[in-house]
Amino acid sequence: MASVNTNIFTQKLPASTLVEAVIALVILLTSLTATITMISNMYGDGVTKPGVEAHIRLCEYKDETLQNKLYTDERKEVNGLILERKISPYQPSIPVNSKSQLLQLRFTAYTPLGDTLSTQLRLIVLE
Repeated sequence: MASVNTNIFTQKLPASTLVEAVIALVILLTSLTATITMISNMYGDGVTKPGVEAHIRLCEYKDETLQNKLYTDERKEVNGLILERKISPYQPSIPVNSKSQLLQLRFTAYTPLGDTLSTQLRLIVLE
């Protein structure tokens, strides 16, 4: 009967080559780099609580403006934010033959120090 060598220390095992080890290392480092990049993009995308709050206040301000048709420049303070509305005539790049007037509304939210948190633009048509 043939004897089977069951001792792992004396058994011949296939060895990996240096090329296989380098390839495995490259794959590992590439996946690690991709993971770190994705995680840093998720946490470093610039979305902050003050920015989201400013965006919400700006949407409310924009809705109030459009509902009440308040088409004048204004600057006011709401909950520690400075909200600004500026109206300017809009000149399209392609001439439009219309008797209607186009206006561009620019809504901007600032911190008390003057840093811009959010900006929204809206075009309106005056008949």
